[in-house]
Amino acid sequence: MRSFVQFEKELAAEFRDKLAKTETTIEVSDLFSQTAQKLLSKILPDYSPKAGFQIKFDSTKPPYYIIPEEMKKDERIKELIEGSDFPAILERFATSCYNRKAHLDEMDKTKTSKRPPGTPNP
Repeated sequence: MRSFVQFEKELAAEFRDKLAKTETTIEVSDLFSQTAQKLLSKILPDYSPKAGFQIKFDSTKPPYYIIPEEMKKDERIKELIEGSDFPAILERFATSCYNRKAHLDEMDKTKTSKRPPGTPNP
């Protein structure tokens, strides 16, 4: 089994910093997709997914990400999924995103709903 933990470590600090600064669930989702693409670029420098096909954050159930079927048809991606720690690394990044999303959702719930319309959040 191939291991890409060294690439995970290279991306982890920047990922954590950016994740802590996210303010919306859309930002969280975008950060995950960008990080997944960076990881993939480090592992397969010559691979470039077709437009519109990227690994996406999915907060509905573990492992909290989706690799499009179109990407899975590529033999190189298939090998990564079946013969390396690539899926586990993605899951660790996605789980961090899931936790951040849960935190942001909780923050939204605790904001007062008695503010007059049009007033900014505190």
